[in-house]
Amino acid sequence: MRIEAKNVDEYMNQLPPERKEILQKLRTIIQKNLPAGFEETLSYGYPSYGLSREIYPEGYHCKPSELVPYMSFASQKRHIGIYHMALSYYPGFSPWLEQRWKEENLGKMDAGKCCLRFSKPEKIPLPLIGEMAKRITAEEWAHFYRESQSRSAQ
Repeated sequence: MRIEAKNVDEYMNQLPPERKEILQKLRTIIQKNLPAGFEETLSYGYPSYGLSREIYPEGYHCKPSELVPYMSFASQKRHIGIYHMALSYYPGFSPWLEQRWKEENLGKMDAGKCCLRFSKPEKIPLPLIGEMAKRITAEEWAHFYRESQSRSAQ
């Protein structure tokens, strides 16, 4: 489901009614829990949270006009996707999330590269998404990203 929008508010206003409430709750929980140094933006067509220019002025290596991505969410055709770059790249993040998932007794995790998929919006574990948002500080994410870029340049 592609939503044409110029900013996050416009994206949110175009959501289908059956998804609007849960995605607003998701947006709120992420905003409430994100450490300082992350900024909300519309990136690649989705509400996203990336490193502010004060923390990482160079921007995303793939597209320097964009912030370095950290987290985003989207209303897809058959699911709601929550994307967190740390799922695939940050050491220890995935095992931590898998453990928390089990502790919360959330059933089988539907995950792909950097993505959690929820076909039933009511199954989105909002408190755990909040924990995911605050798990890594902007400074830690910037350091990790800078180091990974240095390693790949060698």
